[in-house]
Amino acid sequence: MLTNPLPMIHGYRRRFVTCLILLSLVLLSLVLSNPLRAAQVPYLYSAELPVADQQPKTRQHAIKKGLQQVLARVTGDTNIASKPGVATMIKQAERYITQFSYRQVNRTFAPSANRAGFMGTHADESRRILIAQYQAQAIEKQLATLNVSIWPAGRPRVLIWLTDDGQYGRQWVRFNSQPLLLKQLESSLKQRGLPYELPFLDFTDGQRLSLGMAGGLIVDSIRSASARYQSDAILAGRSYVDKNGTTHSSWVLIDGTQTIRFRTASQPGENLFGPVINQVADYFAAQYTKPAALQSDGSSSSALRIRVLGIQKIDQYAGLVKYLQKLSGIKHVYPTLVSAEHTEFHINTELNLQQFHSLIKLDKQLLRSPKGRTNYSSKTITYQWLP
Repeated sequence: MLTNPLPMIHGYRRRFVTCLILLSLVLLSLVLSNPLRAAQVPYLYSAELPVADQQPKTRQHAIKKGLQQVLARVTGDTNIASKPGVATMIKQAERYITQFSYRQVNRTFAPSANRAGFMGTHADESRRILIAQYQAQAIEKQLATLNVSIWPAGRPRVLIWLTDDGQYGRQWVRFNSQPLLLKQLESSLKQRGLPYELPFLDFTDGQRLSLGMAGGLIVDSIRSASARYQSDAILAGRSYVDKNGTTHSSWVLIDGTQTIRFRTASQPGENLFGPVINQVADYFAAQYTKPAALQSDGSSSSALRIRVLGIQKIDQYAGLVKYLQKLSGIKHVYPTLVSAEHTEFHINTELNLQQFHSLIKLDKQLLRSPKGRTNYSSKTITYQWLP
């Protein structure tokens, strides 16, 4: 009895095509298997410190102080030096140095006649700066030994708006035309390792956010006007200088649906932004720090599994793998299942599942899917890929 061979041929063809796709994905995974570390904050393990001379004792003291700054930035904890075992690290700071150099800095800032209290009135003379670079891997390994949590390099980018109620009424603070203020802002942000951006303050911004709304710290208006910048968080502030020269500032931090308000005060010559940036950094560090735990090979690592929907083409798969490998705290990415419905990965990471989810929320490329069900015991979660 003769049978129709077409169904059998089509079945073999489908299996053959499936095997080709799987083989292509495996080969592609091998090509992309070299893990990359995110470097949104490239200066986490470096420090710049003023020194009086280039004598060894002066250098040793500066290197210790620099390591303390690095540890505070990496852990998100400004009191890190008081943790058990950390004081010993600081005493042995030269063990963690990879290189150092010196440079001369000449800075002079003229006082602003109409903003003396706000701008500051001092001038910085020529100074010698020690630039120190520290070993990231050695520091992270030692912190893991001490069971100290680490804040990964992938951090939320903050959009910063500021108005000033001066003698000419409320005005935008345009940092690019006020070098001392910009230097203070950048110094405070760099001290804590926070990436940032400033609004253009162009016609579009003026149309979308009035000075009244910005200075009034009206959250909905600020959030709406900030949408064009696609930042991860927004910090808006209003300042004024009283008759004694003290600068008073009110701030609101907008992180998704969360809003947090701060009030700060600074004396003439003090950094206006230090107090508020410290509070903002403390807020984010509490969310994104990851517990360090040493594995048998001396590295800090754990494993989790994710399921991703919406992968229909090889280029989508390649984009997903590359994206996962670039995330801070990800060591290796291995595909474990590829099907028409979804793709699954085993991820060797320094993060737990909730920290992983918090991290990818910053990039908005993986969306938590209601179709999948999180299983925290097996560390599996389902996402939708948004190419």
